[in-house]
Amino acid sequence: MGVGNYARVKKLDKVYAIGTLAEYISKGAGCEYFKTKEEFLEKVGKEIIFSEGDIILVKASNGMKFREIVEKLWDII
Repeated sequence: MGVGNYARVKKLDKVYAIGTLAEYISKGAGCEYFKTKEEFLEKVGKEIIFSEGDIILVKASNGMKFREIVEKLWDII
């Protein structure tokens, strides 16, 4: 089972797919897709809000420097 299908079946509250290679995940999960991490970073904390108790899993490629996403998430939570 693909990652996107797994996310859909498990009925996760929030799934965000980021990067051109993650587009297939968004299709399987029926989730919001961002072509670039910059697009995601523009919305997180403004349009994308996390609540106390949320569990955030970042599965990412270090080649895209996704640690910047983790750093931004730490700043807003």
